[in-house]
Amino acid sequence: MPTDPPAQRAAGDRGPKHLTEDWKKRNAAGPLAFELHWIPFVNERETPIVDLTTAWNDRQKVRVGTVVFPQVDPGTRDAKLAALLASELGANPGHWQEAPDDSAADLPSTRFTAARALAYRVSQQHRSALAEESYRSFFDKGEVSAALASTLIARYKEKRGTGQWMPDLGEL
Repeated sequence: MPTDPPAQRAAGDRGPKHLTEDWKKRNAAGPLAFELHWIPFVNERETPIVDLTTAWNDRQKVRVGTVVFPQVDPGTRDAKLAALLASELGANPGHWQEAPDDSAADLPSTRFTAARALAYRVSQQHRSALAEESYRSFFDKGEVSAALASTLIARYKEKRGTGQWMPDLGEL
């Protein structure tokens, strides 16, 4: 949850891109901080892992940290490349390890997380998500390499050329 949440707007006042617009406006004005919470499993009644349509009771939530997104001018080339990277990388919560010694080949322990992992795997294959090795350096160094930038721009132009919806990023 944002540490400084925006004022609530009525649903009728929000367009289809209101979250994107709000993010750009707020992030251009300064860094955005979010508190991270963890809700531990208590029992099947309060924190069900079988009936996944039931909301979890969060009385026992624990604040585990804060993540801060630095201020970014969305019009810069670096910001545009980071946005392209976010749309292209194979982020898959199904890859998250449930315990530090989990084998990467094992499926998650619950039916829901196992199904999600398999669905993400198929989705990434069909959309030709970038291989993790191609963007690993971004997370190590915090910058898009020239080779990765070239790949991202080529993929962006190809998708726009085939009529796939992509935001208009102007000159890259």
